[in-house]
Amino acid sequence: MKNLCSRRRPRYGIPLEALRRAARGERVVFRPPLGPALALVSLEDAELLARLEDERDNRLADEALAEDGENVTLDVILADYEAKYGVLD
Repeated sequence: MKNLCSRRRPRYGIPLEALRRAARGERVVFRPPLGPALALVSLEDAELLARLEDERDNRLADEALAEDGENVTLDVILADYEAKYGVLD
């Protein structure tokens, strides 16, 4: 994975101590004045979050498919949008 950084040479100004804590399984949250913007979590936590997100997405998709009514594809929605507002950027 290209977006991983080395513990010896941190990128993006992430302090080594923060990387060490994350490697030990601690959650590290960077809190700028306007609220949290970044959190470092262990790979296990990241995998768990991804699995939970996938399960939620699948449940919501199943619920949507079970609803009565017409199904509309994204292609139809985009074509309608383009006809109404012009080309998408």
